[in-house]
Amino acid sequence: REQAAALGIAAHHAHGQVPKHRRLLTDLEGAGTIDRALSALPSDGELAERAGEGAGLTVPELAVLRNHVIRDLQSHITDSTIPAAPWAPELLERYFPRRLREVVPVAKHPFRDSIIGLMLANEVVNKLGSAFVHTMAADTGRSAIDVLGAYVSVKQAYAVPELWDAAEAAVDPSSQVGAAVVAAAISRLFSRTVRWLLENNLRGFDTLATPHRETIRELTAELGSLSSADRNERRRQAAERLQDLGLKPGFARRIAMLPETGSMLEIAGLARAVELPATEVARAYFGLADRLGVGSLVTRILDTPVPDPSRDRARTSVANGFQDALMALTDGVIAPLSEEARRTPVPERLRRWEGAHGETVARVRDYAVDDDHHETDLARITTLLRQVRTLVRSGPLSADPP
Repeated sequence: REQAAALGIAAHHAHGQVPKHRRLLTDLEGAGTIDRALSALPSDGELAERAGEGAGLTVPELAVLRNHVIRDLQSHITDSTIPAAPWAPELLERYFPRRLREVVPVAKHPFRDSIIGLMLANEVVNKLGSAFVHTMAADTGRSAIDVLGAYVSVKQAYAVPELWDAAEAAVDPSSQVGAAVVAAAISRLFSRTVRWLLENNLRGFDTLATPHRETIRELTAELGSLSSADRNERRRQAAERLQDLGLKPGFARRIAMLPETGSMLEIAGLARAVELPATEVARAYFGLADRLGVGSLVTRILDTPVPDPSRDRARTSVANGFQDALMALTDGVIAPLSEEARRTPVPERLRRWEGAHGETVARVRDYAVDDDHHETDLARITTLLRQVRTLVRSGPLSADPP
């Protein structure tokens, strides 16, 4: 059932995924994992033609690619330390019916490691698509096993299985679009947080992500009070659009929160590093995002489809650059140098910061909120990113009164 649902969602997003599928097929073919002709999979030229026609891989092709990716991931997992991880037995138990587990010692099954590899590979491909692990590994320079370790840590930190279970009951089964939108929102959450873990930690993802689970839950519950009235209104409108796609109201609100929830792992880590309440760090982060308009710009950049793999990677890199710069700006605002500045409330710090950088802030905001600009104009957006990074290089905020 999960496989069928995953293929339906993959088919819905097939056109937008052409760059990633093309990159995945090329790399798997180069590694000798697949033979495109033997597997009846299209060439790069055929994919380019389909992209120009608004199409992508067909459902049978997606199914064939999916099976190749799962077998490849399974072999990597089986030969790694993942089967010995403390959370791995849960995957093994899920493979067997409950009544069988009661009478057979499944923990000693001779194919234990292979079954764990199969279950984890199936899960990540079903939930995030065939290209997720490969793309994340290629973009960060880390191994597929590192990506999977970060994936599991994020899943635990954000209690994602609860979200998946809620989706089962809250998404109208007849709404293929609604299911695809939910899957894309959760995938984007994983893309951002897994990338951050891979780029900021060499090992021990559990120690970096899992301890923040309660902080993430608390920040999510308090999001309305941490956000501006405009941000809350945009989130309400997003939830209404999701309801129109067949999502139940409560679940629609949860999905509408995910773009902001994605930053909470970084916020929790920064709060621990500077020894400040996570709510204060979150208030500064969202306040800066609103002043610069970066949040809406990043969403528009990522939502704009591009058919070329290199432009897709460049677009993702720029979007990640804005998010990283915003977090660095937050660090500068909430961790000023003087003691008096530390005692200054966050709203006042933000007011003084904006006053000190008013011209650059206004220029960034005007571009970011202007819907007439084309988000695929990467040269112009990259110039804008350099301006934001100039604000970062201006150093920590000196919030002392003039």
